[in-house]
Amino acid sequence: MEGTQSSPTPSPPSTSTYYAPTPDLEPFSTYRLRIAQLLPTLNLRDFSITAIQHSPFYPNRVYALHSPSESYILRVPLQPSGVSVENDVALLRHLAHRLPGLTPRVVAYDSTRANALGAPFSVQTRMRGTSLDNVWGQMGQEERMGIVEQVVEVLGKIEAVGFGVAGTFEEAGSAAAVPGIKPLATAGGGMQIGRQGGADLHAFLSCHLQAWVHKAEPGEEFFALAAVGRLQGILDALRREGAFSCSTPIVLHHWDLEPRNIMVEHQEGAAWRISGVIDWDDALAFPRPLARRPLAWIWRNGDGDSFTCNLHEDFRTKDEGLTDEAKALKARFDAKAEELLDGYLEDAYGHGLLLRRVWMLARGPGEMWSCELLAKVLRDWDRRPAVF
Repeated sequence: MEGTQSSPTPSPPSTSTYYAPTPDLEPFSTYRLRIAQLLPTLNLRDFSITAIQHSPFYPNRVYALHSPSESYILRVPLQPSGVSVENDVALLRHLAHRLPGLTPRVVAYDSTRANALGAPFSVQTRMRGTSLDNVWGQMGQEERMGIVEQVVEVLGKIEAVGFGVAGTFEEAGSAAAVPGIKPLATAGGGMQIGRQGGADLHAFLSCHLQAWVHKAEPGEEFFALAAVGRLQGILDALRREGAFSCSTPIVLHHWDLEPRNIMVEHQEGAAWRISGVIDWDDALAFPRPLARRPLAWIWRNGDGDSFTCNLHEDFRTKDEGLTDEAKALKARFDAKAEELLDGYLEDAYGHGLLLRRVWMLARGPGEMWSCELLAKVLRDWDRRPAVF
């Protein structure tokens, strides 16, 4: 959200990740004084301070720091417990070399509470331009087409950042050139995938499925066993068909690649161009088919199901009601993605969709949507080969 300056106390967002409000958020009028005390300790003087995100409904408080010669962003986790600024910084410093110019650069940070804010924070360079969210609605069709092609090119650059194991990023020591990877724990925090987790995607998904049984509440064991048995049977059938014949690439995954996190700039007489990607909190090293949920916001702008974090959504069957312009945008995205990203359409709309659904079920057993999704997965599988 850094690209958008907004009211210090907005209503709950309808197009962003929503978090339960934190009580007793300090008013910006007094919190601003804390920031003013912090900046000189970082050798940042004569900066104006503007609230971009000062609300109980977001995971971070975000402020713009501006001087005549420099512009920065101050990010403060709203609920510091369980949040590691060091881990986020480790990833951004790595990406400064792997994705030069595409990500913010870290200027300063503190992972402790021993500062004027009484909380961990990071100061990052502010990416040029404005968020795509601000201008997408005003763009003409050709301008949107140009942005779509650039988005796919950005996806290619992100996917080119590879890792050896799936997991979350963590600080690996000041001398480390690459962030550490903490393998993804199974749902409920039980078993943890080994250091090769993810490259063998069948084993990766199977392990997470088995954790469903271990996490089951008393009285739910038989349902969990039956569900896991059916889903494991699907994975085994896919393996026999050769779906897991190759080692799966583990790629960088920005799980929230929405217009609000894509920065664009427009120069006189030139087309709009993407100037950066922000909000890398909770980025993952992720098996590539699981990361390739299509960016449906391109053609379904404003549809809540189009959020990139909804990995289980099926956009093969959601063309109903699309305008001709939206269909053209989708066609351009699909064609460019298939041209630049090896096997993208199969990962996005074919077996990859099924694997993402198995992943979501393994990660969220007992969620309100899980029974309906399970029924759909089993129904679609039983109707093969018409569907998968």
